[in-house]
Amino acid sequence: MLSGKRITSIVSVFNEEKTVKNVIASLLNCELIDEIIVVNDGSTDGTSKILNQLFESHKFRYVKFDKNKGKSYAMVAGVENSTGEIIVFVDADIIGLNCEHIEKLIFPLVS
Repeated sequence: MLSGKRITSIVSVFNEEKTVKNVIASLLNCELIDEIIVVNDGSTDGTSKILNQLFESHKFRYVKFDKNKGKSYAMVAGVENSTGEIIVFVDADIIGLNCEHIEKLIFPLVS
């Protein structure tokens, strides 16, 4: 928790089997993030299987839609399930994401 503010990261996912695991791992390793909400927006590839495996071994909220409803709908669903005062949206297809990148996103919001 940074400056007494709870920070939530929302990741909307649609067919991101190649990148989602690394994005979630980066968020899980970042101590600034208090809550991670992953919204699977009706993925039809192997994304669901990867997220189910991650969800069994890590603590994050997982919202899953059977059909694709669009990124904005998924983002709103993430916000509705959030308890954070600060919300950071992270795309599931980012390559090379690390905690330093996340800190750069968050620090201006709490300054």
